[in-house]
Parts: sequence; structure tokens; C-alpha cells
Amino acid sequence: MKRIFTTITILLIATFASFAQVSVTFHLDTKGTNFDPSTTDVYISGDAAGIDWATPGSDPNLQLTDTTNGSIYSVVLPSVDSGYYYIDYYQTAKGVAEWGPEWPTPLGHDRMLYVDGKHNVVVNDKWGEVLTVTLNVDMNQVTTFDSTTQDVYIAGNIYPMSWETAGTNPKFELKDTNHDGIYSIAFDSISGADFFYKYYLVSSGDTIPEWTDSQQGWRLLSVSAQNTHINNTFGLVATGINNIQFKHIRIYPNPSTGRFTLYTDRNYKAKVMNMLGQTIISKQLFKGNNTFNLTNNPTGIYFVRVQSGIHTKTFKVIVR
Repeated sequence: MKRIFTTITILLIATFASFAQVSVTFHLDTKGTNFDPSTTDVYISGDAAGIDWATPGSDPNLQLTDTTNGSIYSVVLPSVDSGYYYIDYYQTAKGVAEWGPEWPTPLGHDRMLYVDGKHNVVVNDKWGEVLTVTLNVDMNQVTTFDSTTQDVYIAGNIYPMSWETAGTNPKFELKDTNHDGIYSIAFDSISGADFFYKYYLVSSGDTIPEWTDSQQGWRLLSVSAQNTHINNTFGLVATGINNIQFKHIRIYPNPSTGRFTLYTDRNYKAKVMNMLGQTIISKQLFKGNNTFNLTNNPTGIYFVRVQSGIHTKTFKVIVR
């Protein structure tokens, strides 16, 4: 098979120059499998530069070796650019180049890898297992939702979604498998990254869906090194204390040429992120006016996400 304390987050939707190359180390635990090192080798393949879906067994630099005389097999890719990649493990007959048995994953496709271009990456995997993110949204309180004529979709920058218009790709449709009003979808987890997403209602059979009928506010998903389960309620992003805390935030001018001011009535921390979840700027915000300078960044749309504890609110900023 070839082939997301108090904070303000700014998400830039644009194309960015790559960071420096970093190393990626893969550790694969084969314990409990039928892997026989006397007759079988383990290789990686994928779409990262330097691998380019090379046939397993054809390049010794892509072979995982057991350096601990145990069940952990490892390989290091010394120079990998920032970005998202598909990577898979393969067993081959010893000394043979072949597309042998592929790493079986619960969701049926390859492992997704995120490289920020600033930090070396260490990947710890177990044969046949992969971390997943499951998103559940409760539709029971949505009086305007009709399950017979409408579908529930998700859109955002969770890889491999890439801001696809809601309703255009059926694999991003949420399903109510238990018929309890809870709609769900699962993705392979890309640990160490932050993503934005939103739920949408799409009329069943609509061939030209629009960016409409969504709940208010973009949601933030922070993926850790564990399986993640997120439970949401459609339309409910910010309540009560959230509205009180964030109602005095002002951003001006908007649109701007890259320099804008954020006024707040209390102290916050802020970080500026691109659409890959990479942090560009981190700074402390203080009560009053706080200036941002994005003139060295590409023009585009920014989402300013304000977070206080579990409460959040998102603002849109345009840089021309």
C-alpha cells in the first residue's frame, strides 16, 4: 500500500520552506511474533526521500538489525526533510529483495510519520500495532440534524485530510455504528504534532458540498505517544467561563500586511504554528497590547486559537 496553562495558537495556512534535515531512528519490537531471524530479514520502505518505496531487501541501509541480541530491530535514516511520510515494515527471505509480508496494522494502511525538521525523531513500534486517534461526536442534542438526509464529516489538517472540503471524500465521514447518536472516525496517530479540525453536516448525496453548517470554532487536537480518544459534542466548543475570559480579546488591523496587535485583558502565553503543527514563535502575552510580526512569513489565513485550561476560542487573521 503506497501511499495531526493558557495558550494562544496561530495556525498558518500556507506553504513553508523546509527546516534542516534531521535523523529518524526506527525501533521495531518483534517479540511475540513468528519472526525467525535465521531465515528472515526486516526492512522499511516508504515515500521519504532516499527510500522512495525501494523494494525491501534491495538496499542494506534500510535493513533493521538487532543490536541488543533481543527482539528490538533498529535502523537510522540520517537525513530526512520535514514533512509527513508513509512508512511500512516488511519481512523478506534472508538475502532476497521482495515485497514480503507487510506490517499488519489495525486500520489497514501504512504507518504515518511526522518530521518537524528541527528535532531528531525516534519511533518505537511493535509489529502489527499502531497508535490511533479516535474522534467521537455526540449528535443527540442537535435539533437541526436529520440522520436520514444528512451526513457528518470532519475537515481540518489532520494528516492525510489536508483541508479537503467536507463531503468530498467518503473516508472522512463519521459513522454511527452503534445507532446511539455518537458518530466516530479513527486515524493512524502521528505523535508529537498539533492539529485543527471541525465537524460538518453535509446533505446526503450532495455533490457540491459547501463549508457550511459546522459548529462554531476550530478544535485543537494534540497527539501524544498513546492511543487517543476524543469525545466531542457537535456545536459545543466554548461555554460559560470561556466566553467571559475571551470576550475582551481584539486583533487589529485585520486583514494586515503581517504586523498586527492582539489586545487582551489578562496575561496569556502564545505560540505561532504552521499547518503542519510546527511551532514558529513562542512568547508571553501581557495584559494590554501585544504585537505580532509575520512579515517574514508567506501571506495567507491564520487561525488565532485562544486557550485557557480546557476552554478555547478561535479567531481568523488574514495576512496579505
